[in-house]
Parts: sequence; C-alpha cells; structure tokens
Amino acid sequence: MRMNRKAALAAGASLGVAFVVACSDSSTAPKTANPGKVNLDAAGSTATSTPVPSEFRVCKDGNTAGMFIVSTAPAGGGYGSNHTALSTVTIQPGSCVVVAEDDAPSGSGSDVTVTESPATNLTGIAGVRVSTVSGITTIANPTNPFTDFINSIHGVRLTFTNEAVSSGCTYTQGYYKTHEWYVQKILGPNGTLNIGTIASPFLLTAAQIDANLETPPKKGDAFYILTHQLITAELNILGGGSAPPAVQQAIADGNALLADKVITADERDQAIAISAILDDYNNGLTGPGHCG
Repeated sequence: MRMNRKAALAAGASLGVAFVVACSDSSTAPKTANPGKVNLDAAGSTATSTPVPSEFRVCKDGNTAGMFIVSTAPAGGGYGSNHTALSTVTIQPGSCVVVAEDDAPSGSGSDVTVTESPATNLTGIAGVRVSTVSGITTIANPTNPFTDFINSIHGVRLTFTNEAVSSGCTYTQGYYKTHEWYVQKILGPNGTLNIGTIASPFLLTAAQIDANLETPPKKGDAFYILTHQLITAELNILGGGSAPPAVQQAIADGNALLADKVITADERDQAIAISAILDDYNNGLTGPGHCG
C-alpha cells in the first residue's frame, strides 16, 4: 500500500532554545531587605540554564567542551555562611554547572570571576542576571574573563559557545539530531535543505530536519531509513565534507527515488542499498572520515 509521507517529513516544531537575558552591570548589592534564600545549590552542582539568586551558573553551548577557572573575592560585608566555589571545572556542551554560590544578605556577597582557558573556538558569550528586586536582565557584551556579583538577592548565568570547525570530516545523523543550532548554521538564516528533485523538492527547515531525524523507521520503514541518511549526507557536504563519486551518485539516486515523496515496495531494496552507502560515508568509513 502506498502511503504519502510528505506530511510526516515536513512536520516539525522549532526547537528554538532562547535564553531570556538582561540587568545592571554593577557588582554592588542593592540596599534592600534580605528576602531570604531562594535556592541554594553548592558549587559543582549540575543545573539548568535558568538563573537563580545566590548562584553563578556557567553553561556550555556549541560542539566542544570548555575548561573554566573560577575565583571569588568577598564583597561588601563579606561572604555568606554558605559560600562555596570551584577553582576549575570542565563543562560539556549542553550542560550547566553552578561554579559558585553565596547566600549572603543585602550589602554582602561574592565577586565571582570566570575565565574559559583555553578559549579555543570561542564564538560568543551570552549572560543574564537575576534579581529578587528587578527580575531577569541582560548582561551587555560579557567578556572572557568576566566578573559579577552574587548573593541571596543576585544570581548570574553565563553561556559560552565554542564551535569547532569540522575540517571536512563527517557527522552521523545522531549528531545533527542533537545539534539543531549547527544545522541552522549550515543552512544559514532562513535556510532550507532541498531533498528530492528540483521539480518536486522537500524544502526542510532546521526544525523539520530535526523532526524527521527524531522519527524512528518503524518496522524497517525504508522512507525514513533513506531520508535519515540522505539528509545527513547532504548536511555533511554543505558543512564542508568532500564526497567520493560513489556517494555523490547515491545522493542523486536517493533524491530521484524521493521525487514522488514515497518509497514503494518495489523501491525498498534500492532505497536500503543507497542508505547503506550513505551510512558508510556519514560514519567515516568512506570519504574524509568521521569528525569524532
């Protein structure tokens, strides 16, 4: 039975991960009544990206881990009774860590300095402050190193993005499935990936690519087996990976099979054979090799 899967391929919700960012650049606590401890996670705790009073959180985005040096100095009336801080920490992509915490009352607390070292492939830093007085505000143009103030009223969250260049190597579908930001970077602003033929293309956004890659090929569904490997191979080429002639031919054959947006029973064996060639390329068994 022929089943039109166009809707399944085109479906997808954006995974935009937006940090609400904003606050004053001062490292001096406001002279307001101490509202009491809002949250208290000791330094070294894993955390979300949401800023919390009393904590200095560092998050890592991009595709490489980062090592951070942390130092603190007492501010105003000094540290609070539950002041803790790390000295160094390595943070993996997609993770956040509390690097320092201080529950001191108004007028006291910690000046925390965070430095990524070495700052290899550092492409950007975003930051927010949270205050029980003024809410969440953006830190304008945070630098590396960066110093800010925390106590029971104030918290900080910095996000460092480090993007390693692929150097012509290839990634698997699993990488693209969990790194939509990188897919969007390859496609460019408002970009799409064309799958199928010029006369009858799928125009896929980064969110729709993610939706397709997230869909498992139930019962060996050749449509998804092929589209997963075809999308991955085309992204690898757009990202700078060179493709041997056999891979280029497999991509052309796969797109031709998808011209009518279905894989029939008669086409299944051909689709699986094409997928195997592309899978070897995406995994680095052929072509320039896997990025690791």
